Amino acid sequence: MTRDELVAAVCEQPAATGIFSDFDGTLAEIVDDPFLARGVDGAWLLLEDLARRFAVVAVVSGRSITHLLDNFNPEGVLLSGSHGLQRSDRERRYVEQEAIDAASEAVELLAHLPGVKVERKPLGAAIHWRLDPDSAEAARRVAEEVAPRHGMILRPGRMVLEMALPGPGKGGVISDLIAEHGLGTVLFAGDDLGDLEAFRHLRTLPVRSLLVAVATPESPDALREAADLAVDSPRDVVALLSEIQRASELRPPQG
Repeated sequence: MTRDELVAAVCEQPAATGIFSDFDGTLAEIVDDPFLARGVDGAWLLLEDLARRFAVVAVVSGRSITHLLDNFNPEGVLLSGSHGLQRSDRERRYVEQEAIDAASEAVELLAHLPGVKVERKPLGAAIHWRLDPDSAEAARRVAEEVAPRHGMILRPGRMVLEMALPGPGKGGVISDLIAEHGLGTVLFAGDDLGDLEAFRHLRTLPVRSLLVAVATPESPDALREAADLAVDSPRDVVALLSEIQRASELRPPQG
């Protein structure tokens, strides 16, 4: 599918179309310190405008709701965090004790590796080794040891391994939103293994799925192969969404 064909398909029936995107690596550049990830220039206002024109616009992320609300919270855009376990349009989940315990245990076991960072989340913890790639195996061993003790599953990513409470995953939360909004077409953009899982899930649903891969040297090859369109960076995702915005201006805003 060409870029122009994808834009046209997204804009055919905006009242029955959802636009979904991952955050890290898709709307935000990957950075050495995961706590410093922010949306690229223009993304915030662009998503706000698209949310007025399409049935639903959502950011579907492994990040916690708290991180998204604090750092990327466009008006009218639904936020889904912790791989579908949290949604900004629903009552917030309380902090789970298992997540606290797992994160604390991982911090203790990895204290001798200062380049490995443990990102605490309300419903899990992510172990990052981008600052110290040579410690990847040691970080994985800790995650594989700690997660089962706390009833958690492992979700791999780009130089990160997340210990997470079992949940619907990104594909599951998009499925829920498809049903809730009666969508016939969905656009989803992503860059990592969790997004590949969602790509494959969306292909099984009775909707038109338009899948965009942010294909970098770190992205899984299968992601590009599963996508309808590949782009090079989060800035290119925003450029694509800008094209969709301009095309949608030919139609009256939704709502």
